[in-house]
Amino acid sequence: VLKPAGALAICDVEAGSPMASWLNEFVDRHGAQGHQGQFLPAGGLAAALRAAGFVDVAETRRDVPWRFASRPHLLRFFKGLFGLVCDEATVAAGIDRHLRVSRVGDGIEVAWFLNYVVGRKPAATG
Repeated sequence: VLKPAGALAICDVEAGSPMASWLNEFVDRHGAQGHQGQFLPAGGLAAALRAAGFVDVAETRRDVPWRFASRPHLLRFFKGLFGLVCDEATVAAGIDRHLRVSRVGDGIEVAWFLNYVVGRKPAATG
């Protein structure tokens, strides 16, 4: 429930992206709870808000890389965050298959992006 003229902001993974593949393939197969996300394509979040009657809708893709001091830190974090029930070698192979990892300075970075959409419910009339 959103009051008239109230703003709504949502961010989500994009359908067909490396992150969607990581979540719906690797995490689904190796996570304690599985994962079957229903992700929208680029522009899909904005279209859904417009269809629901929102105004001043804008959608942007933003890079939100995840940075770690080392590969072991990355592996432990991903294993815990996603509830993975496999060994770290399997996690490493999954990350290498689905995501892009780069050396940045004295650490490493996992490329990650999300689609952000904002919209406003029309003001009440009358």
